Amino acid sequence: GAVIGANVMIDDGATVFQSTVLDNTYVGQLVNLENRVVARALLIDALTAEYAQIVDHFLLGEATTAVLGMGLQQAGHKLLALLLLLLLWPLLLLGVVVAWVSTGGVLERVPRRGVLPAHLGRGRRAEVSDLHLLHFRTCRQGVLTPAGRWLMRWEGHRLPELWSVVQGQLGLVGVKPLTLAEAAEVTEPWQQQRYAAMAGVTGLWYVEAPAAANLDTVLVTDTYYVATRNWREALRILWRTPGAWWRRLRQTGSGLSARMEANL
Repeated sequence: GAVIGANVMIDDGATVFQSTVLDNTYVGQLVNLENRVVARALLIDALTAEYAQIVDHFLLGEATTAVLGMGLQQAGHKLLALLLLLLLWPLLLLGVVVAWVSTGGVLERVPRRGVLPAHLGRGRRAEVSDLHLLHFRTCRQGVLTPAGRWLMRWEGHRLPELWSVVQGQLGLVGVKPLTLAEAAEVTEPWQQQRYAAMAGVTGLWYVEAPAAANLDTVLVTDTYYVATRNWREALRILWRTPGAWWRRLRQTGSGLSARMEANL
């Protein structure tokens, strides 16, 4: 059993057993509490009365308004991603069939760099992490297949990213998930402001920047998004995403496919 106080946020994968978590406490991802009393960053062993002050706010800390708000935002992203997965199941099934027939597999994890949603709102700059986004497979033995090229042209290979949202790897709306090569170019302080927001399936980078935009354009767009973002802007971006998808699709005939292959 466990006793949970008011305004407590327990993050994904955390477990609380035979413990008491007092008011206004944040328990981080994958933290295991057993026979403990927790008051914000103070951790007390209920059996020995020994205690420790936890300095890593990603593990234990105060559940501030920002943290609680971020938790609600993440829950909203995950719920909406689940709804989209249900609505788009025919397209997902088509992607499964195309990937399996053309490559002999279905899914692959694609490395990207960004800030995990769970690491935001902790009162300090979140660390940049490796993201492992789900995509439909498009290559067989390292060679892009014709069916894979077709999937990429329609951006259907990215549909499994919705499940990555549910897994907590990224949000529905955010900054662009950068490739490892792109992330290595983010060195200027103004560029690093983008890491104040989670990476997203879509974002201002998707609906405003051209499909063939260079990295500088993407970073400027991301920085502007970070400075102006709010829930109304997120809804507006979601509303504009289908139209942006169609616009980007029309650009695939002008050499975009080759650039997309470079981002595999």
